[in-house]
Amino acid sequence: MHLHKVIIVCSNRIEADQAKAITSFMTWFKYQDHRPNFVFIYNKAEHMDDAERDEAVSDMCGLIGADSNFTVMVRCADAADLVRVSYSLAVGFPPRAPLMQVHGDLKALYHALFLFPDDHEQLTVNTSACSNL
Repeated sequence: MHLHKVIIVCSNRIEADQAKAITSFMTWFKYQDHRPNFVFIYNKAEHMDDAERDEAVSDMCGLIGADSNFTVMVRCADAADLVRVSYSLAVGFPPRAPLMQVHGDLKALYHALFLFPDDHEQLTVNTSACSNL
């Protein structure tokens, strides 16, 4: 099986069992060798200010052993310049929010999920190592 990205989404407090399950996925998918294939999203951050968002992402990544500062340089389809994309981010989408209110979070999420660095390689997964497949 081949994957482009492994996307981990959390919100609120992460319980010990949840952290254990996430770290199991990270081990199975060899996070330490394939960091550009992982995106960590702290969701439901619409009522947090920037400092609270940074702290939530740092706490989430600290609990699961991910690098909260990992970024990649990618080329946008409509631009010649490279942009720095964070692969650990907090996003929030209030119900019925106007597009302009959530535009920044949507753009950051889109970049993290759908833009790839020039040297991107798919992650090859050994399915025999997982009893769930």
